[in-house]
Amino acid sequence: MLFHTLMLTLVLILIPLTSHVQLGKLKRNPSTLNKQRYYFIILTCNLLITTFIFLLQAPFTVKHSISFNLLFDILLGVTFLYYLITSIIPFFLIKYNAKFRNLVSDQVNEKNYLLPITPTELKLYIPVAVSIGISEEIIFRGYMYNLAIEKLSLSPIIAVIIVTTIFALGHFSQGLSGVVSSLGFGAVMVWLYFITGNLMLPIIFHILYDLKIIFVKMASSTITKCS
Repeated sequence: MLFHTLMLTLVLILIPLTSHVQLGKLKRNPSTLNKQRYYFIILTCNLLITTFIFLLQAPFTVKHSISFNLLFDILLGVTFLYYLITSIIPFFLIKYNAKFRNLVSDQVNEKNYLLPITPTELKLYIPVAVSIGISEEIIFRGYMYNLAIEKLSLSPIIAVIIVTTIFALGHFSQGLSGVVSSLGFGAVMVWLYFITGNLMLPIIFHILYDLKIIFVKMASSTITKCS
């Protein structure tokens, strides 16, 4: 249990605080050095935590499933489509539709401090985005959910609510809107986890969601050319 305590301390306290501090520095001074430092710290933390969790043999497939009623299935399905339509599809269509270019332009302005600009930054950011998608799904949906049930004797539904809330609060550095958005996103990832029976689809969708910033970077040049 000591190992689990240390792991939870890292996941719930040390890593979020470290990320918050580094992100604050990046917002104040989005230099190449600060970006590379931030990317490197996030990548290293994700690789270490994921490796440790694999050593704990965290399940990749569903062990404690929940059956959603039709209303929740529809609600979460619609939310999934919302994220797909508003956050992923536009970045594949920016060259063909002015509305999508405008939508991407807004997101460029909001995340400009985080965008990779140089080739070196881009090379670092891609594995960071991939590692976030893999590690967060394994940590929250695979490890913490099952830990809450098997070690804390919580019911599956209570475990889902608590873990999804923790997942959302871990994005506090993005402000209230980031926490609320993460809460919805986490609920959708749980739904995908249960309906597919494993973490594969949640991981793939999460990676695409985080890689969208690469398409934002590509879009910024498109927007400049079109303006």
